[in-house]
Amino acid sequence: MLLKQNPFYIAPIPLCLMPLALNKRIMATYRTVFNRKNKLDKNNLGLVQIEALHLGQRRYFSTGVKIKPEQWNESKKEVKGSSQSNQRIRAKRQELEDFELTFAKLHGRPFRLADFDLLAEQITNDGQPVQTFTAYFKEQLELDMSGVEIETHQRKLRVYNRLLQYHGKSVGFADLTYSFIVGFDQALRNQHNLDVETIRKAHQILKSYVNRAMKSGLLPVYVDPYDQFRAKRKESDKIILAEQEVRNLEQLNIPAHKQHLQFYLDAWLLAYYTTLRISDLTTLRLRHLVVTEKGFQLEKKQEKTKRSLNIPLWLLHLNEIGESKALIILRRYWPDNDKPIIARSHFQLNKRFKEVLKLAGITKPITFHSARHTGITHLVKKLPVPIVQRIAGHAKIQTTMQYLHLTNQDVEQALEQVKW
Repeated sequence: MLLKQNPFYIAPIPLCLMPLALNKRIMATYRTVFNRKNKLDKNNLGLVQIEALHLGQRRYFSTGVKIKPEQWNESKKEVKGSSQSNQRIRAKRQELEDFELTFAKLHGRPFRLADFDLLAEQITNDGQPVQTFTAYFKEQLELDMSGVEIETHQRKLRVYNRLLQYHGKSVGFADLTYSFIVGFDQALRNQHNLDVETIRKAHQILKSYVNRAMKSGLLPVYVDPYDQFRAKRKESDKIILAEQEVRNLEQLNIPAHKQHLQFYLDAWLLAYYTTLRISDLTTLRLRHLVVTEKGFQLEKKQEKTKRSLNIPLWLLHLNEIGESKALIILRRYWPDNDKPIIARSHFQLNKRFKEVLKLAGITKPITFHSARHTGITHLVKKLPVPIVQRIAGHAKIQTTMQYLHLTNQDVEQALEQVKW
């Protein structure tokens, strides 16, 4: 009784509540502070930091954001009119909070403020690296490798290596900001001297793995670095062959000593007639040619988009006696088994087709893939765009519309046919 009257007496914790009291985890609290030391640099800029308070101890972490005093909104604890800077601040705070939340599970002991040193060093107590975006990127590349062509895997691997080269070290999830992506874009252009289209495809690859990380919960959706970034597109139109140039190729006589080029000419014409991509042409097999009551139909899942193609060959590009030009070519190379009909690499097709163009006297700087571009462009002048969209296997009609290159003559011919 006398002990309970003592003002310094602390009642013991009941045994039934002892485990609960000992196991209760006390979380750190975080707040954003600006110019904590009240000292600006020579450019009149102050640093924005994240303050972490835990069990009476404080630590401060740089967000990398430096601003002028008039840019800081003290009541909202954010930068005025800069979503990019605020995104970076939130990302740093999220990084600290996520590290604390997962620490006990990873290390088997309660979190202490000093443990943030492990985050800075990017190591755990068993010496294994904490997962970074580049580690995640590399892991996903290896998982995807078996399901893609070797050229595709190598293209993705080049993006990964250039990302590491640009940053100079592993890229953390908190590093993925709009500014980071802009800097990477400039490095691809200025240091690697890549063209606009190659850079755009590099961003497509990187963005796909950033999106995958967000879906996996490794990167908050609200810090999407690609939210406001748009890669530049090639401004020039796709170079195609005119209809007369295609007729010239159809009538081209290959010299006897270069008869091996006939195969590559036929392969290009087949791609032109069917509008197939190279990846679909080189994986075309007998099982994709289905006999219907009306004739042969090409039924195949596209390698790039996985969308199904259904092309009625018996109605497409017929000769004078009503035969399908595509089927005539296919029968020349009809295999005895289910191996690819056009069993050549992309490199071989492009290289040999250049020789074909030289024989035909065509000097346009085009590649084998021009067969698809040319075929779609010519079809949109003859068929309704939605029909061409279905034949080409485009998911969106806007993609097909890009091939509609109307000349003044096209407009005049269309107007002449109108009955006013």
